[in-house]
Amino acid sequence: MSGALEAEVAVEPVVKLDYRASCEPFVILKQEVELEVNFREKSISGVSTIWLFQMVPDLDEISLDARQCEIDLDNITVDGVKTTASFSDPYDLLAAPRQWQLGATQHHVMSNRMWPLTPDRRPDVPISEREKQGLGCVPADRALKVSLRPEVDGLAKSEDARRTLLKIKTAKSAAADGPDANDEKSGTKISIPFRSKNIRDGLHFVGVDEGDSRYPHVYTRHSIEPGTASCIFPCVDDPGSRHPWKIMITCPRTLGNALEQPLATQQATATTLAPLNGNRKRKNTDAPPTQPPQPPQQPQVALVEEDKLMEMTVVCSGNLSGEQIDSKDGRKKIMTFEVAHSAAQHIAFAIGPFEHIDLSSEFRTEESDEKLGVNAAKIHAYCLPGRQDEVLNTCAPIVAAADYFAPEFGRYPFESYKMCFVEDMLPDTAAATSMSLCSTRLLYPEDVFDPEIEVTRKLYLGVHIVPNQRSDSWLIVGIQWFMTDLFMKILCGNNWYKFHLKTMSDKLIEADVHRPALHDLDFELDFMALKAPLRMSKYPGSTGVARVVSQIVSAANISNLDPLTTSLSAEEFRRAPQAFWKQWVFGAGCPRLKNLNVDISITQSINKDEFWREYQEEIHNVYAGEVPKIFTGPFTVRIHEADEIREDDRQGTTWQIPYNTKYKRLKPTANLAADKQHDIQDDDVVYFNMLGDVLMTPKDIQNWGLQDWSDKVQVAMDQESYEWIRFDCNFEWICETNTDMPGYMYLAQLQQDRDVVAHQDAMLFFQRGKRHGVAATIETRTIMDRRYYHGIRTMAVEDLPKQADPDLNYIGLAQLILCFRHFFCDRMVGKNGIVTYPPAPNDFHDKAQYAVQSALPGAIARTRENGRCSRHGRTFLLDLLLFNDNSDNDYSDHFYIAKLLEALTTSLIPEKQETDGDLISSLSRSEDDDDLEFKRFIEKTIEEIDKYRRMDEWTLTYHNVWTTTALECKMRLMKARVIKPAPLEFVQYLQDDNIDLVRIKAFECLVEIGMIAKAPILKLLLSYMSTDKSPFVRDRLFKIFVRGIAAVAVGETKAAQQEQPQAAVDDSGLIIEAGEAEIQQRKLDAVRKEDINHALHALKEELKGNVDMQIAIWKAVESPIIGLKEKRQLLELCSAMFEPDDSLLLTFNYPKYWECEKEVSANAKPAGAEPRSHSKKSCIVRFTSHYRTNPRSEKVTEQPPAPTIPVTIPAPPEVVVRPPEPKKIKLSSRPSFGPSVTLSTPAAPPNPPAAPVRKDSISVTIPPRPPVAALPAPPTPAVATDSIAVQPIARVPTPKASSPPPRAATPSIPSHLQHSNGNAIKLGAAVDKRPKPPKKRKSDEADDRDRDRDRSHDHRPKKIKTENGGGSTANGLGVVNGTSHGRPSKIVTVRFTRWHKLPEKTRYLVKQHTKQRTASPAVGSSIVATPASSKSRPPSYLSDARSDARSSPGLARASPAPGSIKLSNSRPPERDRERDRDRDRGRDSGGGIVKQRKPLPGAGDRKPLPGPGERERKPLPGSVPHPRASPAPATTTTANGSNGTSAAPTPSAPPRKVIKLKVKPLGQNSPRGP
Repeated sequence: MSGALEAEVAVEPVVKLDYRASCEPFVILKQEVELEVNFREKSISGVSTIWLFQMVPDLDEISLDARQCEIDLDNITVDGVKTTASFSDPYDLLAAPRQWQLGATQHHVMSNRMWPLTPDRRPDVPISEREKQGLGCVPADRALKVSLRPEVDGLAKSEDARRTLLKIKTAKSAAADGPDANDEKSGTKISIPFRSKNIRDGLHFVGVDEGDSRYPHVYTRHSIEPGTASCIFPCVDDPGSRHPWKIMITCPRTLGNALEQPLATQQATATTLAPLNGNRKRKNTDAPPTQPPQPPQQPQVALVEEDKLMEMTVVCSGNLSGEQIDSKDGRKKIMTFEVAHSAAQHIAFAIGPFEHIDLSSEFRTEESDEKLGVNAAKIHAYCLPGRQDEVLNTCAPIVAAADYFAPEFGRYPFESYKMCFVEDMLPDTAAATSMSLCSTRLLYPEDVFDPEIEVTRKLYLGVHIVPNQRSDSWLIVGIQWFMTDLFMKILCGNNWYKFHLKTMSDKLIEADVHRPALHDLDFELDFMALKAPLRMSKYPGSTGVARVVSQIVSAANISNLDPLTTSLSAEEFRRAPQAFWKQWVFGAGCPRLKNLNVDISITQSINKDEFWREYQEEIHNVYAGEVPKIFTGPFTVRIHEADEIREDDRQGTTWQIPYNTKYKRLKPTANLAADKQHDIQDDDVVYFNMLGDVLMTPKDIQNWGLQDWSDKVQVAMDQESYEWIRFDCNFEWICETNTDMPGYMYLAQLQQDRDVVAHQDAMLFFQRGKRHGVAATIETRTIMDRRYYHGIRTMAVEDLPKQADPDLNYIGLAQLILCFRHFFCDRMVGKNGIVTYPPAPNDFHDKAQYAVQSALPGAIARTRENGRCSRHGRTFLLDLLLFNDNSDNDYSDHFYIAKLLEALTTSLIPEKQETDGDLISSLSRSEDDDDLEFKRFIEKTIEEIDKYRRMDEWTLTYHNVWTTTALECKMRLMKARVIKPAPLEFVQYLQDDNIDLVRIKAFECLVEIGMIAKAPILKLLLSYMSTDKSPFVRDRLFKIFVRGIAAVAVGETKAAQQEQPQAAVDDSGLIIEAGEAEIQQRKLDAVRKEDINHALHALKEELKGNVDMQIAIWKAVESPIIGLKEKRQLLELCSAMFEPDDSLLLTFNYPKYWECEKEVSANAKPAGAEPRSHSKKSCIVRFTSHYRTNPRSEKVTEQPPAPTIPVTIPAPPEVVVRPPEPKKIKLSSRPSFGPSVTLSTPAAPPNPPAAPVRKDSISVTIPPRPPVAALPAPPTPAVATDSIAVQPIARVPTPKASSPPPRAATPSIPSHLQHSNGNAIKLGAAVDKRPKPPKKRKSDEADDRDRDRDRSHDHRPKKIKTENGGGSTANGLGVVNGTSHGRPSKIVTVRFTRWHKLPEKTRYLVKQHTKQRTASPAVGSSIVATPASSKSRPPSYLSDARSDARSSPGLARASPAPGSIKLSNSRPPERDRERDRDRDRGRDSGGGIVKQRKPLPGAGDRKPLPGPGERERKPLPGSVPHPRASPAPATTTTANGSNGTSAAPTPSAPPRKVIKLKVKPLGQNSPRGP
């Protein structure tokens, strides 16, 4: 032990560093909270004032806790001066951002978002270390940050001096001086106004919502983890920070004021005065009438006049110090409470129309009051109207408990103790400082006594001593249950106390398998409450535990403000041997004694009840504690008249036990009296008070079918040297003992030992044993002997059905019925001498007999004969129900009838499934008399169940126990397939008006019969689980849902109704069974019950693809009603059900843009008029906002090149052929000017459809044209090219003029006009389908309108956009050449004079072209001038080639001359910039607005040129035609419109400078030329 302490001291410096880093440098001296409760809005508001002491000088900022509230940051003050603060509500993390589109598979994303709210993130700083090291408090969230240095001028000098003096104090001096907590001037005062919002945790309102007819009240909710108190008001939510409090609560005076329902007289007065006040004229000096903003009115239940006058009461921690009417509003009152020493999480209050009951004056006599003196605690109870009698009956033992604890352990530390019973509480009790909040479920009337023991054990007496740190919580829990059981020992007797400890010990032995150690328990409160008090009772010298507790309580009462005396650490109990501490506190598991050897190897399987606990331990890294290899400690063995040597093979230890030579076997007096020939010798030892010596006469033995030991066993009994051996007879260990003692030794122990624990060990032996007639006799005599403790008798009743075996002639059933007849039936002899045994009227005054009477029907129902309960047993049970008489009984028979209904249900369930369908349907088809009788009995039983279910609708039972039992019985019959499943039997009880326990039972029954696989039931369950107003209902429904999911995980049920796959059938008709797959499935089903990881894997596989469950459970996760713990549990359940998906879908708002519309006034100049230099215009511009729902331009995606057919083409040796590169061309949707007219050509003959091929290009869709007759073009093989292409639909070539033959040379282009890309321009393959052109943006249309408006003032001829070699003019000159929708086009020759407007490149090319034409008259060409404002046109030196290629497709397909080369489209980017500058200069000189053109796309943005059958480009000026695979006949069109075909190109006449104008029809508003 000393070594362990030295090790702890060695690591202490490291712990100090961590503790200091986790603490804030201040402590709370005092806190005042002003609260105002609004019932209609279900909200609270007020001011939280904190006095704190700074432990370091010049502290600039402090951090506090606040949740689910709105902080008025502008009005936070420090010492009366406003300061700056910041607040970020941690509960905002419970809701995902609006942009996140989450689902059940993104549960980990939401869990990571809520990680700051995890309780484990908070450091656990011991209270004792804070005093030793001078540490401050530990806020939970640090969400509210307040600056202590407000930058405000004009502070009082005294205030500055006091603040400065306070700040220069060091932590050392502060700890030494010890500031006075009662002196408010010793600390910094911080006032924080706040208001709640969307209350999830901390508070619960009842009776306020629509349809809730209960009395309105509100109360606080509590948790062992920090964070709940800060949901109510700003504070430091630290369990270790305990200081004085002052609570001022403003609430409505009456119930009518709370619901804003005035009395009838007040309504009449208001109606009478309303017109007078409205008609009276207001004087100038009168203030205008101000009406406070009215909250949204909610439908409420109309109160009667008596209820409206009910006084509202506040029950709060501490002592009531004042009560007054609110001076601002006479309908409200203010109640003030003061608490001497408490943490924030232990402050509780409740507000409602509670009725006060003084329990001290009701149950304490004057003599007891004088005897206790100052130790007599005042105990008060508060309940809702109409439940005073239940409170008096339930809380009767509380006064006796307080009077027992005062002299035994110490005086109650508070002036009074208050108990307040409220609705919808999640736990049964919630302890706080000097008060407890209790659930109304604990209340029971005077005529019901079934739950009295369990309810009495759950009533607490408040909180005073707290654990030093989180790992010491087991001490508090263990001591409080230890003290409770000691009082229950006084109340119920010593036998109850020992039997209770033995029962709990056996339960712990079964549960403590692979579980954490007691010191490591954190969140498993139920297991802690089971294990911790047993460890206290097994403490060495357990009588000394009471003295230790008394010393702790006395020290806390003396100095109740000292944190060291009011906190409890494990060091206080280390006075025990170190071995005990290591085995029972830091170790896990319980020893099992088998054949006098310790065996601790235990295996445990996973069931659906333990699934959630196993999963919680898995995700929270709670591992099983280390099981000690050797258990040591005091162990008492009691041997009756024997000598024995015990050898332990494992430890090599030998125990020598003294030998007693005066042994004579004990003989029962009854046997001696029966044996008249035997004379009792002097050395015979006779037990005259032996238990179980009933039914000893031969007549009883014959009538009851009793048996005795055989002669062989009698001989072995006579040879034994001892009666029995008891191990651990003083109950020091928590262990299971299994020895090889024979049954007659356990019988001797049962009959001759006076200890109830010895009786219990003997009965456990017989329960583990096999069927035997002597065992049935022993158990029958145990039931019949009323001297046994009733728990031992009920154990015998529970085991006797096992003896109803055909080998024993079903003796167990007969003995059970005889036992019931003997005690609880009347013997009646009929006229014919027939003896009947009708049930006697109920008399439950003897509670021990009532326990046996309640246990016997269930035991009779479990007997089986040929797989079913015998007809005799079933009829006996039905008669008990039919002839039940409770008219003369002072106590209720609600629970007794419920047990009879359960017994009848058990008798209907066969031992194994008899048919594939439901049993009652198969019995209907049977002709056997027994089956028909069984069918009629089933129908009669169901009729009785429904009868009591209907009776409960108008005769209310305790907690509607008849209804819940009827639903349970129906569920069991459906689950066992005795009757058909009928979900509507349970759905009808899911209405909100039903009691909570009935609705919970209905959902439980639906889940048990497998209806969780139905999507409607699943959605309904999850909806109630996440939206119900009661936290108790939500918690129970969550446990039911987890139980249903666990059944899926362990393979009991399926998650969805899946169709069974049809078995494969071969050609011969034989069914092929998947034997291997079935074997593997069975192995998986077996493994999933052994390990939690396998169960989770099977669950995820089962739920994979279940979209309905994902949607439903995520809707429950996003509910705004559930609290933090509930949401965290749902997310943990999602992580167990679904594999995480890392994808996250985000939603963004549409971009917003504005449109402006200019409205010109009537006096404005009309369009087209001459501009004036000094004209005044008046215009109105209207702006309209819109959301952009469509993209500005379609997304351009790169596509792989189309498959092409390689063709060998002769090429000059100096040209290097590069591999094809993917190209694409970006086409602007903005036109150069005005709407363009698309010319169409005759459609080509239909070709067989080809498979769609992706291309690295963007196709431009041209509307289809009407088909015209045309000559089909010869097929031309496709050529693999690397080109830029615009892909039109397939066309028939239109006759055009022949192209000139190839020229011998190409004019050189200056380097500054060349493109930097050296890729050659090639013709690509054609495609049959093209996408639609990109839509025009509205901004582009606006630009076009502005450009057209500017052109309306210009008298120059319109610039023409050329397309497909033809077009329409805006001046109406007619069409000369080309086609437009099948009609001839016109070409107008206009003298071009504005050469200075052309870009430099165009002028250079024109000059070079003129020189070549002059030098070589045989080669002709034409130049097509492209308007400078055309944005979508190609560069000027390529425009003529593209125009000719589009106007003469036949020429473009002509075979090139030998020796031709490919023209490279490469030019440096400087040429583009110079071209833009030239265009800008031309625009400036001309005065017109010309849009700049985009440069050519790069190599990666181009598309291949169209293939055969499509429009193609014309070669560049001065270049040779593009090489083709074979020549094609060219169709020409003459100037007069005649068509012709030439086999080879012919030289044309020297061309003139020509501009091709495209003519378009004039609009109504188009300006006309001269």
